[in-house]
Amino acid sequence: MFDLLYLVTYRTGEIIASVAAVFVAFSQPSVEIINPSPILVLPVPTSTELIETAVSTTTSTALAAAVAPLSSPKPAPTASVPKPKQSFAPKPATVQSILEGTTFSLGKRSDGTYWVSLRTDIGNGSGFDWGFSDSSIGGSGSVPQMKTSFLCDPQWISPPSNSPDQNPIFDVNTSYSCNISLTDAMLRIAEKKITFKTENGRLVVKSSNLGTTLRSGTDNNGFVFDNQSDSPINVNGIVVDVSFRSLNTSSPIALRFYSPDNESLISDFQIQNSPPDPLKLNFKTTQGIVVSFPFTFTVKPRSQRMLPVQILGVQPLNEVGINPEIDIVLRQVNYDNQGIKISLVSPAISWSCIPYDALTSGGNLPNESNCQ
Repeated sequence: MFDLLYLVTYRTGEIIASVAAVFVAFSQPSVEIINPSPILVLPVPTSTELIETAVSTTTSTALAAAVAPLSSPKPAPTASVPKPKQSFAPKPATVQSILEGTTFSLGKRSDGTYWVSLRTDIGNGSGFDWGFSDSSIGGSGSVPQMKTSFLCDPQWISPPSNSPDQNPIFDVNTSYSCNISLTDAMLRIAEKKITFKTENGRLVVKSSNLGTTLRSGTDNNGFVFDNQSDSPINVNGIVVDVSFRSLNTSSPIALRFYSPDNESLISDFQIQNSPPDPLKLNFKTTQGIVVSFPFTFTVKPRSQRMLPVQILGVQPLNEVGINPEIDIVLRQVNYDNQGIKISLVSPAISWSCIPYDALTSGGNLPNESNCQ
């Protein structure tokens, strides 16, 4: 009986197991197994570690939230104010610094000689001028008063005592060596040496202006040749322009040049037929009159000679609003010593007059300015 019961139970179990296997086989889909790459397995924290991490995170968040309101707000940007530059009072100049900042230049006088000008730079674009006629400099600002002293070899030429220009005179074609000395209130002394050579001088030609009022008949004047060099100059000719207005041209008008030695006639030019001048209203002009000297016209060193000029046959006209006038302009001088420069200073001879009008004179008689 027991064996029968065991057999029934065992067989029943097999049947149930078979049915269950069939059921499972039909209920599971087909699965393809792929070998995956190795998976890195991290250690799983314990419950204590998880709690500590969570608490730490929570605490940090809460602390940040609690501290954030206590943080100082960033200040608003403000405009930067530049710091003022520090100003320093200029250091007082010394006798040495003054001379180190001093340069010189040569100026030419009307007679061809020279004078020396000094210029001192004291910085910041400032400076002052002084010269050999100054007994002292400074005394204001950053330059204390200093006494001056000058010594040149050869010695300069002292100007006349009544001359308004008391600057020492330096001769032409001469080499100079000069010592400039400064002494301050503490008796400190500084010196500077300058050397220079003046030029040969020049030949200056100008009008003599012996007479400027135009008169009927004959008018005289001349050109002055001033040799300011130390060498003789031989003049052999000149070139002039002649213009006139409001003169009677029905009779000859002659331009003449005379010898400065014996007043003998050099040249004679008829100008009454001069053509109208397109640039000068009411004027007639002859340009480029060449005057050649048949003799040696020599101007000695440091001397002057005048070349006489004359106008003959002058007959002023009485035209309304037009004053009679004659102009002779020196354009060129021919001479032999080309190493000497020439300077034409006011090289024009001019005569003019005002026609006398009894109706507008107010009862006054003709004067020196009226045509005669």
